[in-house]
Amino acid sequence: MPRRPIGDEVDQELRRAMDDIASVPGAVPELVDLGVPVVTEKQETQMSKVQRLAIAAAVLLIGAVSALLVMGGDHDVAGDGKIEAGEPSVFDPLATELTHQFVEPEPGAYRVDTLGTPFSLELPESVFIQKNRGTWFAVSALDSARPGDRGLSIYRISQLSDPTPLPIEFGADDEPWPPGDLAGWLDAAPQEIVVTNRNDDTRIGGRPAQSAELRLVSVPQCAAQNRPCAAMATNHFATVFELLPGVPHKVWVVDQGDQDPVLISAAALDPDSDWFTTVDEMLASLAFGEVEENPLDGDTAPWLVGLNSELPAESVDLLALGGISVELPEQSFSVQDQTNVEQLFGLSSDGESTIFVTNPLNDDNEPAAADEIVTLLSTNNDDFVELDSTVVDGIEARVFDLPGSSELGLVLTDAAAEHGWSPPQLGGLARVWLLDHPDRGLLLIASQTPVQAGNEEHFALSEQIISTLEFIDLGS
Repeated sequence: MPRRPIGDEVDQELRRAMDDIASVPGAVPELVDLGVPVVTEKQETQMSKVQRLAIAAAVLLIGAVSALLVMGGDHDVAGDGKIEAGEPSVFDPLATELTHQFVEPEPGAYRVDTLGTPFSLELPESVFIQKNRGTWFAVSALDSARPGDRGLSIYRISQLSDPTPLPIEFGADDEPWPPGDLAGWLDAAPQEIVVTNRNDDTRIGGRPAQSAELRLVSVPQCAAQNRPCAAMATNHFATVFELLPGVPHKVWVVDQGDQDPVLISAAALDPDSDWFTTVDEMLASLAFGEVEENPLDGDTAPWLVGLNSELPAESVDLLALGGISVELPEQSFSVQDQTNVEQLFGLSSDGESTIFVTNPLNDDNEPAAADEIVTLLSTNNDDFVELDSTVVDGIEARVFDLPGSSELGLVLTDAAAEHGWSPPQLGGLARVWLLDHPDRGLLLIASQTPVQAGNEEHFALSEQIISTLEFIDLGS
């Protein structure tokens, strides 16, 4: 099965990896190569175990793949980065658009629009889509077991790091290294990064590229802290690509004309793994379409392109419920791993969250009516209680208290990907708002806590958020 750490596994990884990790002030990258959420030292001291688990369950869920990365090319992954002889692949605008993440796709040709510049490629059997949001596409072997174990990622990047002596980290005041200058970066790389099979003039996906195989040797100060320490590329600090110690990486930086380039990375713990043959085949089919701008321009909020992100304590626009504006009373963290679900964790909370669910499905996997969701949540739950209704931005909402139950299953929002909202299990509690929007259909908001005691304060916090909610048009 694909690596999707939850529960105790998340807690173990978190305790191993979250110590002493610093990020750019005011920014939380989506994740790093070990699949670790990056937080400031101040934030880390504020986070309880439960809240770290909540964030990790979302960020580490996708984090398995960031560390899987190595490098891709036009075809010859094991060689010098050049495509083998033969007809180059042509971008297929009619290929099936791949919009899901955390799914095992059927083998076939797909189109991906995640990076701004679209691309098409053939996906084989036994692969798993780990990430497909916010200028980052990642796929792994279906049975990938740990970070670095057989993955391929394609990023849009805004800059490379300054390859000064290790540790290499991004800082807000750093002079940006040109994102397309892989050759210069390799020339300046410290001795701990071993460079082989370098090619400064190759092609991949129909575009000019530079490539190299990279291996970061073990670095004592990084090993002691159990974290990577060679940040290589970022997209406006929202995503960060880092080299994983001891893992062979193959990396291409692909020219996009006067727009930000693309970085392709592939990795396997075993340099002789058959995974590189699989990567070779996928990249031989890769073809870029017409160059488009980087969706992240430095001003666009990362959560508005689907990235898990820290949110400020102020008025923010969200993708949730088809586009809303809310006033956040405290710093929060947005998790958007599930289709049509956005979950906000308060950074000072103990696992409480406010969850926005768009168009939940009924038992027939069709858009549900409110009464169908009420039946689903109340069945075998004698303590399910309907409260007085309220009004959310002019729309009447039914309100319920939902004690956790072992009988409650996933409320689906995407049957194909098996994505949805997980109601509280035994011992937890949620307050639920259901409203029928005249244009957007049935919408659900849940204020959820992991324990039944002492929740009124959290419910009041969610109610404060909901009282400021306005439906807005975020545009296309």
